Amino acid sequence: SGKEIDSELQFRDYIRDNILERLEKESLHACQNEAIEKLADVTEVEIPDNMIERQLENLKKQDEENIRKQFDKSLTEFLEETSMDPDHYEGNLRIRAENQVKRYLVLEALAKEHQISVDKDDIEKEIEKIAAQYNVDSTTVKGSLLRDRDQVRELSDQVRYGKIVDLVMGKIKVKEVDRLSSDETEGSSEDKEPEDQEKTN
Repeated sequence: SGKEIDSELQFRDYIRDNILERLEKESLHACQNEAIEKLADVTEVEIPDNMIERQLENLKKQDEENIRKQFDKSLTEFLEETSMDPDHYEGNLRIRAENQVKRYLVLEALAKEHQISVDKDDIEKEIEKIAAQYNVDSTTVKGSLLRDRDQVRELSDQVRYGKIVDLVMGKIKVKEVDRLSSDETEGSSEDKEPEDQEKTN
């Protein structure tokens, strides 16, 4: 990470802080995924078959590449050796594809509704974050990214997705605050009822 550690005590603190930071990020990531999944579950959206088929092929290619890298086998060989029914595998894969496409469409609709976009300043800020994360100069990161259009587009998509997720999480927090405020109001009114009764008596 680029930090100098002068003692064993500092090293232990550094390890502890990094573990806590990672756990916090993983917990936040899990909450974000759960929120988006719930949003997709309660949202009615028409899913084009061609988008599902395209994502189905993408997922299958990913599985094929992962299996080849990890086990040096083809997908067919892997399914045979693990006694996994090909139809069962295809069925699960289609469910994954449908869920991912639906999530994408729901988030895109949300982005369009709230006019979420990415500008030059957003990209600059993200580059600064990446540079800080890897402890390198931001001009180095920028030079590397701008040489590849695909990387720039990927970074832009990543920033846009982050904005949409922040919007979703913000709505959830607002609703939670409203719910807690409502509960507190109801609770305080209930506490006052006996006093009112005593006065009338």
